[in-house]
Amino acid sequence: MITCEETWEYLSDYLDGELPSKMRRELKEHLEECPFCSALFNTLNKTLSLCQEEFFPFPSSLHQMIIDSLREMKLLPEVDIVDKKDSILVKVVLPGVEKKDINISVRGDNLVIEAKVRASYKDGILEITLLRVE
Repeated sequence: MITCEETWEYLSDYLDGELPSKMRRELKEHLEECPFCSALFNTLNKTLSLCQEEFFPFPSSLHQMIIDSLREMKLLPEVDIVDKKDSILVKVVLPGVEKKDINISVRGDNLVIEAKVRASYKDGILEITLLRVE
């Protein structure tokens, strides 16, 4: 199964239809299972659609530029995965999130880490507040 980091890396190619069918299928399955990556995909896809609707000229590398910008702004969580001899260690940086607000589960082959964040919904707009890593 594809990871969140791989999803972020291949999202531009996915949107451009440039992924091999197996990788495309795995990425699609991940997007269906992971609410964070799905939200990122929907935001990126909507942004690009709006640009195209307005006939706004944008570089072909815009997808990757957006992903890179989100990483630079520390809006994508830092994830470190270490394959040890008899186990796998996963470290995730979740600034501003308290231990009591974190839920960890396994769904099929996926490790799911969910954290309560400040969010509001009004007039069809979901607003989520995430703290940046300093």
